[in-house]
Amino acid sequence: SFGQGTYHWRESWHFTAGLRYTDETKDFEGFVSPDYFNASAFERQGEQSQDWSQVSWKLVAAYDFNEVSMGYASITNGFKSGGWNADFVTSLDNIYFEEEHATNYEIGYKSKYYDNKLTFNIAAFVTKFTDFQVFQFVTVGEGQTELRLTNAGEASTQGIELDTQFNLSDNFTLNFNASFVEAVFDSFKDGGGAGIDYDGNMLPYAPELRSYISLDYSKHLDNDKRLYAHLDANYSSETYSNPNNANDHKMPEQHTINARVGIEIAQSWNISLWAKNLTDETNLRFQDTSFLQIPRGYYDEPRKDGQSILYNYD
Repeated sequence: SFGQGTYHWRESWHFTAGLRYTDETKDFEGFVSPDYFNASAFERQGEQSQDWSQVSWKLVAAYDFNEVSMGYASITNGFKSGGWNADFVTSLDNIYFEEEHATNYEIGYKSKYYDNKLTFNIAAFVTKFTDFQVFQFVTVGEGQTELRLTNAGEASTQGIELDTQFNLSDNFTLNFNASFVEAVFDSFKDGGGAGIDYDGNMLPYAPELRSYISLDYSKHLDNDKRLYAHLDANYSSETYSNPNNANDHKMPEQHTINARVGIEIAQSWNISLWAKNLTDETNLRFQDTSFLQIPRGYYDEPRKDGQSILYNYD
């Protein structure tokens, strides 16, 4: 259940408060085997049940500078329920993980300029996590690893997000989005086993920089036809698939350019030519080691182009 209300004060000020109550129950029934690869050896070893209840909240103060710009500040609280990590384990000991809690602090500015031709939004934020839930491969001996979901002590993310759109003319629109984020484990004691701490390491799949830029063209040829074209470029800085931040779990920076040109007819037919990964980049999307500690990786598709013909029945 949840509720939210906004109070308007002196026309320009707006205050919003919200509450959410969550009650969640999970049941777990465990089957384990001392042999990873012998399905017939699985034995039932008990069942468990757990209930989580939490009151989450948010507070927002906003101020209208004028009809086309406003600023705001917010504090938001939330949680994620716990559970049991039962993925390829040989024992049900110590597989329970706690719920995760997060508090987000944000300030921002939203605006439109030049007769609404330019949209400019920017926000700065800090998010603090306790009992942060994290997946990782952990060595368990004899050349094998386990995939574990456990709680790190504390983690935080902080950064700036930018979102812009500029209508260059009646036909051309330029979009640019970017985020600069520092996401680290503030405290992750024994993250890699007894005495191996991950304090200060980057969170998995959290690049420091992401950016997106696109140019769109649209022109109505007559009452029922529209010609369009789209070009975009994406960038992501290096990141890791595991909290140990080891080289065999590192994904380098990535670049991708995509394009599409087409025509819409009577809002029913859509005929287009498209190309993905125009510059044929070799982007390593994922890298880690398998359960047998064998290095492995997954790559984006190479340059690919094609044609599409779509019909809308509405």
